[in-house]
Amino acid sequence: MTYVYKPLELETFVSKTYQQMGIFYPEQIDEDYIAAQLGIELVYSQHRSYSDEDGNFKMINIHKYLDPFQKREAFFHELGHLLRTVAIKQK
Repeated sequence: MTYVYKPLELETFVSKTYQQMGIFYPEQIDEDYIAAQLGIELVYSQHRSYSDEDGNFKMINIHKYLDPFQKREAFFHELGHLLRTVAIKQK
């Protein structure tokens, strides 16, 4: 039996969003660039990682004491929350 992977709607939305920003290869994925392109204020503080949206204001806070891998993971986790909201609004 052959399995054909079908991306979820959010995955397709994220992929198209990255392509619109000129991101086509994994090595081009950069948190600061993505946040700037999407108008997201990216903050590193002593507070837990979270995202917030209020009207046109979008913010991602990353806990500054995480290691680099955990910071990256937290950023993309929180970005998923914000992009999911955008994707749902576009439906």
